[in-house]
Amino acid sequence: MNHLAITRSVDKSLLRWPTDEERDSEDPYFLGNQYFLDLSDLTLNDALEALASDQLLVEMLRNGGLAEEPIGQDDSEFGDEAFGCLDVGVRGAVAAIAASGGFPVASCNGGSFGTAHAYQHPLVAFYCQPHCVDQIMAAAEMASVGLIHGTTDEGSLLLYSSDVDGLMDFASKLIAALHSNSAR
Repeated sequence: MNHLAITRSVDKSLLRWPTDEERDSEDPYFLGNQYFLDLSDLTLNDALEALASDQLLVEMLRNGGLAEEPIGQDDSEFGDEAFGCLDVGVRGAVAAIAASGGFPVASCNGGSFGTAHAYQHPLVAFYCQPHCVDQIMAAAEMASVGLIHGTTDEGSLLLYSSDVDGLMDFASKLIAALHSNSAR
C-alpha cells in the first residue's frame, strides 16, 4: 500500500453548512457524489449499529466468510438493512459523523477489499458546524486519521485513512465521546 500522509488541520472560519436549496434538491449532487443519500438524521444507536456492521463484514471479508464485498446490496442477513448503500468499512464513520451533527455527503472505502472504487484510500466527506469540530478532531487525533478541508469545497471536511481500520477506530472513538456526552 502507498504511504498516505496524515494531516489534521481545520479552520473553523472556512466551514459552511449546505444551503436549504442544496439539501432540498430533488437531485442533490454533493461533492461529485451522484449517489448522494441524506443520512443526516442518523442517531447514536444508528452509529453503533453501523460500526457493528462494519466490524462483522470486514472480519468476514478478511477471513473468507464473504467471497466479495457487498456493494449497494441489502445486508439484512448481517443485521444491516439501513447501511447497504455505504461501502463496508466506512459505515460507522459516516453514521458517527451524522450522529455528531455533521452532514455526510460522500464516502468510499478506497477499494480496501480488492474491488475498484472511486478513491485510492478510505474517506468520508462531510459538512460540519464549527461547534462540532472539536469532538470530531479529537476522535481523528485519537484514531490517527486525517481531517482536512475538502479539495472541491473548502467549506466541507474530509476524513481519511490509509485503511478502513483507521476509520472504524475513528467511529469507535467518536461514538464513545458522543455516548459520554449523552450520559451527562
